[in-house]
Amino acid sequence: MDNQERSTKKRKVAERDSKKPEATTIAKSPVGKKKNTLKKTANGPKSPKAKSEKSERTDKPLVETEKQDDVQEVAIAVSDVTLSTPKVFSDLNLTPEIQKSISAIGYAELKGIQSSAIPALLTGKDVVVTSDAGSGKSTAALISSISLLQSKRFRPRSGTGVIILTPTREVAHQFLGVATELLEDAPQSAGIVTDQANFRAEAEKLTRGINLLIATPSQLLEHLKKTLAFSVKGLHTIILDDCERLMDTKTQESVKQILELLPKKKQIVLLTSTESSVAEGLPLKKPVTVRVEGTTSSEVVTDASRVQGYVMVPTDKRFILLFSFVKKFQKKKVIVVTSSTAAAKAYGDILNAMDLPVSQMHGKQNSKINASNLVEFNEAEQGTLICTDAVYQTLEAPKVDWIVQYDPPENPTRYISRIGTSTAKSVIFLQPTEAGFIDYLKEAGVTPEEFDFSNRQLAAVQLNLRKLVAKNYAIHCEAKDAFRSHLKNYTSHILPSVFSVKALDLVQVSKSFGFDVPPRVEVGEPEAKEEKWKMTYGPATSGLQGVKRRRGITG
Repeated sequence: MDNQERSTKKRKVAERDSKKPEATTIAKSPVGKKKNTLKKTANGPKSPKAKSEKSERTDKPLVETEKQDDVQEVAIAVSDVTLSTPKVFSDLNLTPEIQKSISAIGYAELKGIQSSAIPALLTGKDVVVTSDAGSGKSTAALISSISLLQSKRFRPRSGTGVIILTPTREVAHQFLGVATELLEDAPQSAGIVTDQANFRAEAEKLTRGINLLIATPSQLLEHLKKTLAFSVKGLHTIILDDCERLMDTKTQESVKQILELLPKKKQIVLLTSTESSVAEGLPLKKPVTVRVEGTTSSEVVTDASRVQGYVMVPTDKRFILLFSFVKKFQKKKVIVVTSSTAAAKAYGDILNAMDLPVSQMHGKQNSKINASNLVEFNEAEQGTLICTDAVYQTLEAPKVDWIVQYDPPENPTRYISRIGTSTAKSVIFLQPTEAGFIDYLKEAGVTPEEFDFSNRQLAAVQLNLRKLVAKNYAIHCEAKDAFRSHLKNYTSHILPSVFSVKALDLVQVSKSFGFDVPPRVEVGEPEAKEEKWKMTYGPATSGLQGVKRRRGITG
């Protein structure tokens, strides 16, 4: 009887359970697909409240990812603000040390991209951050990197833990300026290696240990090959800033070699301004893509209602037209963009010496002076700021009346990136031999109109420019350096069919810098001399494999 009763009781329980409705949960669909599928579960559904409480208890990252996708996307709309989105830096899971530094500098509120980028960067996964210039993505990457170094208790003897790769020296110095401020009272070290710097001095600093290293590709590659005491065994992250430029034809091979010489297990972060295929060919592992939804720079630039144009100016009259333009719009806010630090400094000092006040921002000024000039310019109702392209890319969409592209950009993508989401009028100076660049712009969907000018509109300042350059030794040297940089940009331009150094009339070019006769300058670097003192740091190697063996890198 006992066995019969037990069997009867089990049968009744089974029948009762079979009458309960089956619990379901909605499975997440792959990113980019709208379809949802239903999955059966044995434990029943969880209430939204319980799920929310669990998320808060476990400090779940604000960025969710889909593991089954090769590329994971995280999108944040600028206009959508939810309770789960951090609004200030103190809401983020950063170290107390970096939080203190952020507060001391005066950073408070997060920009749209930073609230989603920093949590993604802190996960340690490969990340691609896409947003317009000046959106704060570089600052987000820098702050995340320093927080990482501090959380892992890096010290100079630990070697390099984070590398930030930049396309130009100017951008590298901008990074170093901000990094130095953030690390002012911290035991971690920051340093820089860039083109045309003292290789021996850099090698000595690398030997002592630089935790956060900011570098340009060619110089970093040389140190990886020849500075044997440069330790990267503990490297955690490498950040490719302005990835579009790093992956152009001039530096792409150097970047790929650098990634191959670094430890295989590392986080790779790409910072880009455009939705492009910059990640192709790079060893990314299921990267998280962070981007800002909303109006992009390309949408603004291709807007037909926007005032943007170009002016065909004779080579010898480029500076005269710039002077006349700035003088005419003294009561407006104008930004003048140059391609080199030398040009920004030379023309800035020349305009000031000719009683036409302008502010300057470039790599030959320290970060505090640049920051002070920017604050003054932003607060002023009128004035002119002359800066390099590299510095301009770090500015948040400036509220100005005119953007003057004194030196043409490398390509249409760079043109769009320069203009950004600013609604200012823009004009680009082109020489008659560079008319082909307009065709490239039109192919990219940009249709600038041609602006005309007459000689009567030009100020008669050529003689004053020539006398100033001849009599003022400092300005003479600056003008000569700017002339050299101008020629160097043409020799390495990625559109040689349009911007050809052979097509330049050097006599006419020199007049735009205040010279009657072209000064003698060395455009290229002396290869033999460079190799002589660089090779003292390591023996000859048989390619990358030999370097990898010496550094103990496998794979």
